[in-house]
Amino acid sequence: MNPTELEPWIEKQVPMKLVDQFRNFRKEQLVLQKRVILKDHPSLTKITHVAGCDVSYFSSGEACAGIVVLEIPSLKLVEYRFHCYSPKIDYIPTFLAFREVSGLVKAYQKLFNKPDLIVVDGNGILHPHKVGLASHLGVLLNKPTIGIAKRLLLGHFDEEILVRNRSAPVMYNNQELGTAIVTDLNSKPIFISPGHLISIQTATSLILRYICQRLPEPIRLADKLTRDTVKDLE
Repeated sequence: MNPTELEPWIEKQVPMKLVDQFRNFRKEQLVLQKRVILKDHPSLTKITHVAGCDVSYFSSGEACAGIVVLEIPSLKLVEYRFHCYSPKIDYIPTFLAFREVSGLVKAYQKLFNKPDLIVVDGNGILHPHKVGLASHLGVLLNKPTIGIAKRLLLGHFDEEILVRNRSAPVMYNNQELGTAIVTDLNSKPIFISPGHLISIQTATSLILRYICQRLPEPIRLADKLTRDTVKDLE
């Protein structure tokens, strides 16, 4: 299969008139994927601020991209910025970045306190072409990023290992692309994957430090504040 062709299960979800546009998106992903670095950036040895970002939606279909910056190690909120915009496309699996990344970049540009690390509500390399939203954003901003997904997009993990260790590697095509973790046995797992300028091991280790509830605090707070912003503006 030509790598720029759309997988049949995805092409069925794309309106016929937009198929060529999404094929171009795929080409762009493949170019970005070559720029993804999965080695730890030196800045990760002295993290003082970590960001979390998320996008919430108005009933009209408009979007609100929000980003929070937290102090490390206290996880105290330092700054919150948001940017409202009109998404260019509807949600199509594996193309979330083309719906959300432009708004997140705009929100990031408004920050006074630039973070050392960004935690993204979305996948990093846990993606069919190893370039999910977190990887896409990391490359554009040239920043270390980690992806956090609430549902498994692809791959598999060993349930017994997850129950025993509270974490398990997520495998796809015989490659380890992320980590499934649970904070307690009554919670559903979340899925960590490196985005850019960070390794799987470091991404997992850092996220475990930031978890207060089911979700890491940067993501939990970004989700809450963007939802509150949408509620206040509607």
